[in-house]
Amino acid sequence: MNDLNILYSGGSGGFLLLHLLLLSDRYVVKFSRAVDFDYVLEHQWNIKNSNQWKLTEVWPSNRLTHQCTSDLNKIYFYCNPEFERNTKEYCDFDVVLYTDYVSQQKLAFYKKANWYSGRPGLKFDGELYKNRVEEYCGQLLYKPIVPFLKTAKVAIKLQDLVNTNGAVLENKLGLPMNDKQHQFINAWKKLHPTELLTDIGIKNET
Repeated sequence: MNDLNILYSGGSGGFLLLHLLLLSDRYVVKFSRAVDFDYVLEHQWNIKNSNQWKLTEVWPSNRLTHQCTSDLNKIYFYCNPEFERNTKEYCDFDVVLYTDYVSQQKLAFYKKANWYSGRPGLKFDGELYKNRVEEYCGQLLYKPIVPFLKTAKVAIKLQDLVNTNGAVLENKLGLPMNDKQHQFINAWKKLHPTELLTDIGIKNET
């Protein structure tokens, strides 16, 4: 196990991956608020309305994580890393979570994340930022994440993370899955309409 960076573009499931890793009891972060992970896990996912998805998020602080003393491996968390000055300030083991551009657009619209954050009147637009799409490994991706994928130690597609019930973490990070993690994946799926999951290629079986 190593300290690692999670890098992702908004709307790709970054908090899902973060909390799955924390549920392994092998990793630690410190949050920007004085709360522990049990509190965050209970409150962040208590989502009653998709328009309020962003309002419950509790963000980790990379600075506080770096400063903390722990026997556990540390996670440094970077959303939209193209805007960060230095994503290797604390660690150079990059785990990049990504999805295809169309799926990212649909998830972002549902959660009012990334391009749709703070813009409640904006209608879904599948062409939004289409000029910033790049083909990579046979998939159309939001272009800013591609350079990070090219240099990543580990790359994980959101659909693979969910559809394998987290087994991809064991394959790529040597992290055995436990019951808490499986339950969390199922709970995450239940927060999304079945039609949306099907549309982006996520199986809805529990």
